[in-house]
Amino acid sequence: MSTGKHTSGNLSFAVDDLDENVLANRHNLASTVGIPLERMVFPIQTHSDNIVMVDHDHVGAGTSDRASGVPDCDALITNVNNTCLVVLTADCAPVLIFASRARAIGVVHAGRAGVVKKIVTKTIKKMMDRYDCSNEELFVVVGPTIAAAHYPLSEDALAVVQQSWIPCSTLVTKDNLTHLDIRQAITDELQTMQIPSANISVNSSDTFAERDTFFSERRDAKPTGRFASGIFLKSLERDYSQECE
Repeated sequence: MSTGKHTSGNLSFAVDDLDENVLANRHNLASTVGIPLERMVFPIQTHSDNIVMVDHDHVGAGTSDRASGVPDCDALITNVNNTCLVVLTADCAPVLIFASRARAIGVVHAGRAGVVKKIVTKTIKKMMDRYDCSNEELFVVVGPTIAAAHYPLSEDALAVVQQSWIPCSTLVTKDNLTHLDIRQAITDELQTMQIPSANISVNSSDTFAERDTFFSERRDAKPTGRFASGIFLKSLERDYSQECE
């Protein structure tokens, strides 16, 4: 329903789009993927390292208006069945986590600030603590993000990265500028957490380069729209696909 620079499916209230457009787009998303909107949970993201454990009271957060999302967090975890955890991005990396034995899920919004704060590591540790899951049972998907070639760092941003844990191998020099490889930084986190390499899937899409598919904050007029990545912990006993309309 969105128009202009937010065409066609902006899903974020945090950009200068009409609230009714965002809600219509979220309803369209739910219908398309076959998950009722009221079973989704949207955070109000702030580039923090705050993690919220979603319970039954959170289900449906962010599905009525801009104030209804889970406030001030960039990662969600839950073991509540029939719940879809969602993050919104436009260059930052969405990270989806599934604990197969414990039947728990997590989502992370991991941009430069989140990577510096090790939000992926912190989310995995919280899942292990709260749901008694092990690294061997975790399956992780790193979703579409901006490629290093299109992510030069300002002097201030570079200084912050260089003072953090992020290894030099994630920094690439191009045209006399230093670029950050977010994918590699997150992969390094997952390897440090001893997630089996066979359980890690890294999407190769470049949000900056693929103009017809993704919003990109670095490419488009700011503030650009946001697309969603989510993970649904489906009950083994109930099929919601016919209820999403």
